[in-house]
Amino acid sequence: MTLRIQKNNDGSFKDNRGAHTADMFCDVCGHKQPAVNFNSSAIYFNNLSGSHTSIGLACSAIGGSCQSVTCWPLVNGTPDAVEIALIKTA
Repeated sequence: MTLRIQKNNDGSFKDNRGAHTADMFCDVCGHKQPAVNFNSSAIYFNNLSGSHTSIGLACSAIGGSCQSVTCWPLVNGTPDAVEIALIKTA
């Protein structure tokens, strides 16, 4: 995973589900961006039947300098993926 949600000292995610935002960090270029709005920055990827399968976000979409893109599955994902899905659909 290239992009990830930043965490607080207690290990909780730095996000606001109600506002659909999260503080993000890119492991490739080191760019940090607070309060990334997932409704305007992230996109859903669909399967052939049109059902949402994952959420994608590019580093460049949050102001970073690299071309990294991270996709999080909507089911059976890591804790970051689960949280991203909750942020996007809250």
